[in-house]
Amino acid sequence: MRKIVGLWVLLIASVPAFAQVDTSFIYNTSMPYGTLDLRIAKSPTRYYYLQEGITFSFRESAPGVKTNTYRDMTSWDSSPYRQGNLREKNGASDLFVMNYRYLLPNNYNASYEPGYPVIIMFHGLGERGNCWEDKCYWSTPGWNPNTNSPPAPVSATHNLMNNDHNLLHGGLKHLTAVNLAGSKLPNDPTLPANAFPGFLIFPQNLNGWAQPARIEDAIRILRLMIKKYNIDENRVYIHGLSNGGGAVFQAIKRAPWLFAAALPMSAVNNGGIIGDGMTAEVSKIPLWVFQGAKDTNPTPSRTYNTIKSFREAGADIRYNLYLNLGHGTWNTAYNEPDFFSWILSKRKYNPHVYYGNPVICNTNGQGVRISFSNGFPAYQWQQDGQVIAGATQSQYIANTPGTY
Repeated sequence: MRKIVGLWVLLIASVPAFAQVDTSFIYNTSMPYGTLDLRIAKSPTRYYYLQEGITFSFRESAPGVKTNTYRDMTSWDSSPYRQGNLREKNGASDLFVMNYRYLLPNNYNASYEPGYPVIIMFHGLGERGNCWEDKCYWSTPGWNPNTNSPPAPVSATHNLMNNDHNLLHGGLKHLTAVNLAGSKLPNDPTLPANAFPGFLIFPQNLNGWAQPARIEDAIRILRLMIKKYNIDENRVYIHGLSNGGGAVFQAIKRAPWLFAAALPMSAVNNGGIIGDGMTAEVSKIPLWVFQGAKDTNPTPSRTYNTIKSFREAGADIRYNLYLNLGHGTWNTAYNEPDFFSWILSKRKYNPHVYYGNPVICNTNGQGVRISFSNGFPAYQWQQDGQVIAGATQSQYIANTPGTY
């Protein structure tokens, strides 16, 4: 006989705010993959901040007059997306870190409870700010915008640090989804399936996502946006394509406590999750993976082996293999009828049910294994509204039917 366990969980500090995340999950020099650094402040005088309304570049509208805006590289009007750049202040030093574009939900209400969902999207190599391997808008991958040597071109039409090509894939689709939501709020049951009533963030790297520090910088943008705006920290989502798909895996490896769902598309690697021994933790995050059957990087077998490792660790993964596609899976993925509704159905306060199976087996006495991401200061489990004595870890085995 099998019995179903109803799942409802109260997590102490149930909204996983950043102040409620153990600092060792923000900065740690002894992670399996090396150093983790997601800090937005390193000291009272050294901190990161968002400079909104300005794209950092060297383009000029007249001699000595910077345009301070993005270089249009899309075939549609991207102006509804606002612009900004992440900076690091260190005493008198004020350095550029990364450009980004972002969009607020329609009729944004800073007082709305519980806040709005957010998607951060990682672009591919082709949509970079400077170099795609050795194909650079200027100089070489070693060029540093803060030292600017050799001096960058100042033409108003130069593509260096464009802060617009990052919207090429998905920018219009996501803008349409936000507009389709109209004035409806995130929890409105009449929300169309392909609408997204939330924030969008599209960071742009200079030379790809191969360096983990660039991924951590993008997460800093996300953290600072959540700190400034009314964003529901239970509904933080991430997706990306190709090189950006690998970056998605890197991001959820570094901050598994942060993301409620992740959607890698044609990811060129798995972010080292398996080799770094992070499979068990990452497998708690709902994943929707997209792969082309004709793709050669990644091949279907490579992606399948990654999924297999995750599933063996208890992950519940949705997998789309497009038989007639090669590397470019993202437009088809965006057109899935429940692309946005699937995303919105995921919340960080929902516990992970291992293997997606909430059934207690009376034959062998095997209970249901449920858990949250590690990283929060305290956990408290309840069954049918009653506190379970001693159940104060991120994981719990439910051996009797009930609501948890």
